[in-house]
Amino acid sequence: MIYLHPIFQLLAICFGLYALFLGINRIKSLHFQKPVPFLWKRHVLVGSIALIAMLLGTLGGSIILFLLWGKVFVAGTHAKVGLVILFLLIVGLISGYILHFHKKKRKFLPLLHAANNLLILLLALWQIKTGWNLLAIF
Repeated sequence: MIYLHPIFQLLAICFGLYALFLGINRIKSLHFQKPVPFLWKRHVLVGSIALIAMLLGTLGGSIILFLLWGKVFVAGTHAKVGLVILFLLIVGLISGYILHFHKKKRKFLPLLHAANNLLILLLALWQIKTGWNLLAIF
């Protein structure tokens, strides 16, 4: 049961990395005036899957901790960074929703969305190390 959370999160991170790969073309065209195709619908689909999966994985990790130890925030730094990621996931979902359903020319919001979600991925990659250390306890 304890391996469900890390496996689920690794899959979510993979989706997130693919969404980042797709989003790089948007950054190139919007901020560097390079005419490259941006697969908008695929980026939205893959990015939504990644963000929602990470959100569910975070909740799942908390539930697993509660079932095993009777507490939620016993994972130290891993749990604290998870809370930061949780906030950033909400920002990523809201900014993505606005960009997708309220389309117009924007410069700042796409940049904020990209920076926020890149930070999520960087923190999630770092969480692999802290999570690996936690798995060693079991």
